[in-house]
Amino acid sequence: MELLAPQSYRFSTFDILKDERIRQWLKFYSSWPTFPQIFLNGKFVGGVDIVSELIEGGEFDSMVPEKARKPVPEVEAMELLAQHKVLVLIEGTTDNPTSPESKELVALLHRNGVKFVALDLA
Repeated sequence: MELLAPQSYRFSTFDILKDERIRQWLKFYSSWPTFPQIFLNGKFVGGVDIVSELIEGGEFDSMVPEKARKPVPEVEAMELLAQHKVLVLIEGTTDNPTSPESKELVALLHRNGVKFVALDLA
């Protein structure tokens, strides 16, 4: 979500168009008829207009739980390394590596049946 990305928060999204039941339930739960809706620790904060105002007014950051804040790069890198047995840094994606070296590495890992996660360096 473009609104939250520059703030360096960890967040997840759910495509409400994929499940009509959840979409209707969230409207009921939040008493808010439109999407997107933003929740912190399971509590409804608002839609884009309200959250934009909170961010611009400097209030939103203090509302964000510590676990949702991105750590400093060194800690984040160590978390990534700990989460995955094989982590490769490539240019592009596993489906579309863009440099010759990345293509060669991805092909080698696939040929040998190595399960891996790739991060795009670009």
